[in-house]
Amino acid sequence: MVIVIEGDCLDVMKMFDNDMFDSIVTDPPAGISFMGKKWDHDKGGRNQWIAWMTTVATECLRVIKPGGHALVWSIPRTSHWTATAWENAGWECRDKIVHIFGSGFPKSLNISKSLDAMLGAEREVIGNRTRVYGYEKDYHNSFDNALFDVGNNNKITAPTTDIAKLFDGYGTSLKPAHEDWLLFRKPLAGTVAQNVLKYGVGGINIDGCRVGTADNTGRPQGSDIRGGSFVGSNKKSTLVTESNVLGRFPANLILDDSDEVRELFPHSKSGAMTKPYVYTNTGHSIGKPAGSTKTLCESSEGSTARFFYCAKASRSERNDGCEGLFVLKSNTSQETIDEIKKLLNN
Repeated sequence: MVIVIEGDCLDVMKMFDNDMFDSIVTDPPAGISFMGKKWDHDKGGRNQWIAWMTTVATECLRVIKPGGHALVWSIPRTSHWTATAWENAGWECRDKIVHIFGSGFPKSLNISKSLDAMLGAEREVIGNRTRVYGYEKDYHNSFDNALFDVGNNNKITAPTTDIAKLFDGYGTSLKPAHEDWLLFRKPLAGTVAQNVLKYGVGGINIDGCRVGTADNTGRPQGSDIRGGSFVGSNKKSTLVTESNVLGRFPANLILDDSDEVRELFPHSKSGAMTKPYVYTNTGHSIGKPAGSTKTLCESSEGSTARFFYCAKASRSERNDGCEGLFVLKSNTSQETIDEIKKLLNN
C-alpha cells in the first residue's frame, strides 16, 4: 500500500516514532532559487541553508532504523552543502552516485543581450530560430536563448553597443549533464551482521540493482593453488569467478542512453582475452561437477557507457502505481495517524 502525506516534512515526521522506517529517498531543495521559486531559496546564505537542512536530516535520522540508508539528491553547485548538513546531523556518508545524462539545458544569462538592454540599445535582427523538441513557450526563457528568443519572437539578434560586442557569446552557466545522489547510512547498532539480524537493514541489495547485460561476466582470477597461471598453463584447477546472469556489479556511476553521453566514452572490447577461454573443472573450484566445462571471458564490443547504463524513468514509469493514492494532510487526526502506523508496521 502506498500512502502520500501532504505537508511540511518536519511537521509530518513528528507523527512517527523513532527507528520506524527502513530507508529514505529524498529530492530536497538545492538552495539556488530555481526559476525564482521561493521553496528553493538559500534561506539567507550558505550557513543558514545548511542549518535548515541539518534540522531536516536530524529528524530523518530519528525516524529511520539503525543501519538504514538515505539516498539524497543534490546538484554539483551545492552538493557540498547537502553533504555537510547530513553529516552534521549524524549520518555516515557511504558514497556518491553520479548520474550523467544528455537531456539537460543550459540555464545561462546572455550577458551581451543584458548589456544592450541595460543601455537601452535595440539589437539588429539577423535571422530566425526554429522551434525544436516541442517545448512550450513558457519554458523557453530558462534555456539561455540558445534555442529560442521569446522576447524577440524567436529572432536571432546581434549586439549593438561596443561593450555588448565585447561580451558577445558570454554567459553565466554550463550545460547541466550530471547530478549527484549522496548515499548515507544511519550508524549501525553493532556489526553489520548484528544490525541486519535485529533491524533487517544495514546492507544494499546488490543483485537487485545490477546492470543488465548479455555478456558473460565470468573472469579468470590469477593462478591456481599450485601456482599455475591460467595463461599457458596445463593445470585444470584455475581459480575463477562465476559469471552472474543478473548483470554487472552496480557502480557509483550511472549513465542514460543519450547520444551525447555515449559519444563521451571510447569504443572498446571487454574481457581479458580476445578469444574465449574454456575452463575444465576438476571439482576443486567453483562447485561444479568434475569434468564440466565453461566458457569465460567472452568479449563484448561497443561504447564503454554500456557498463553503467540506466535509462531515465519515463513519465509512465514515474506515475506507475500512483492511481488512487491515499493522500493525507499533515493536520490529520491522531486516530488516523495511529492507523497509518499500524499499516506501516505491517
